[in-house]
This record gives sequence, C-alpha cells and structure tokens, in this order.
Amino acid sequence: MQVQRLKTGEGPRGMTHVAIISYGQGDFSAAATTQTYTLATLASGDLVGYPLAFVYVKTAVTGITTPTIVVGHAGDTDFLVPSGSIATAARVLPPVAVSAAAGGAFTGATNATLQAVVSSGSENWSAATAGEIHIFFNLNRINEDINTMATLS
Repeated sequence: MQVQRLKTGEGPRGMTHVAIISYGQGDFSAAATTQTYTLATLASGDLVGYPLAFVYVKTAVTGITTPTIVVGHAGDTDFLVPSGSIATAARVLPPVAVSAAAGGAFTGATNATLQAVVSSGSENWSAATAGEIHIFFNLNRINEDINTMATLS
C-alpha cells in the first residue's frame, strides 16, 4: 500500500492524502476474509476533518465474492466511509453524511489509527486476482502547520 500527500490542486478538492491499495503491489495478501490497512497513525494535534474521506474504485476487485471496504478508525471501522462494494470499477463510495450522528471529524487525541478494512464473502484475500482502490482523506497535522507558521514569522 502506498500513502501519498497530495500537492495543492493535485487531488479532489479538500483532500490532502491518498492511499492506494492494489493487487499489482501485492496488497491483497491476507489468508483471511478481512484485511486491515493502516492509512495513517494520528499524533496529538492531528485532525481528520471535513470532507473526511471517500473511496474510488479504480479497478474492480475480482476473484473475491462480494468484496467490500469500510474506512474509519480502530474504535469504529466505518466511522468515515460506510460499507460499500469494491466489485465495480469507476465507482465512488462517499463519506458518511455530515449530519450523521456517528460521523464527523476526529483527532489523534481520541483515535490513534486511520484505517481501511476490506472484507469478502468467504474467500481469503490472497485469492484476489485484480483490483485497485484509492482512498482519499483530509488529514491536517496541526502541530506541523503551527511549527511551519512559527518558522515563517
């Protein structure tokens, strides 16, 4: 899995990072029906804010029955993106609604790991034969930004 910081104007508006999970990179390797990916470890002062996150299925996952994905944190795996199918290419899985009681911004002080979890109907993820998923998220590292501002002044 690759995680990249996006340059201004490089990705969808409001998103700062993209994680790419791909069959071609050997990312579907678990001998289990679920596989968890750590997208970011949040430190004190980090904030995942609106527009939160979304999933883009660039290449459909094949070789797996009913493949799905959720995006959230260790305490609530579908906190940011509810369960959605990753069996169809060019599909966008949107974030939870801003008004959703369970959804919203979260910080490193409350939840330490931003993660994605893929699940299958019954096959191990090592049986996947194709697939590429892009997870865009808005991660603000407030301490880094404040330190940069202090250096500039």
